[in-house]
Amino acid sequence: MSSPLQEPTPAPSPPAHRLDEVVVEAPPANEGQVVLSCAVRRNGRMEDCRVESETPPGRGFGEAALRSARQARIARGDRRAGGERVTFTVRFRLAD
Repeated sequence: MSSPLQEPTPAPSPPAHRLDEVVVEAPPANEGQVVLSCAVRRNGRMEDCRVESETPPGRGFGEAALRSARQARIARGDRRAGGERVTFTVRFRLAD
C-alpha cells in the first residue's frame, strides 16, 4: 500500500525589518564628484538642475552641488540662447 501524498511544509519566513531600522555604516568620504545637468537662462543663471550622478552616493555631495548651482552663473561668453541644458562636473575635496 502506498502512503498518501502530503503537501510540503513551507519554510519559515525570515524576520521582517522596516527599512528605517536598517543602519549601514560606511567610512567617511573626504572626496566626492557630482555631475549636474542644468537649464541656462539668458542672464546666465541656472535652473531646473538635476543630479545625473553622485560619487560616493548618499553622502550629501549631490545636494551641496545643487545648492551651489543656484548661486552660480554661466560666464557671458558661454551663455546659451536660454533654456538650453549644460552638463558639468563638480568635484569636492574636504579639508582634513
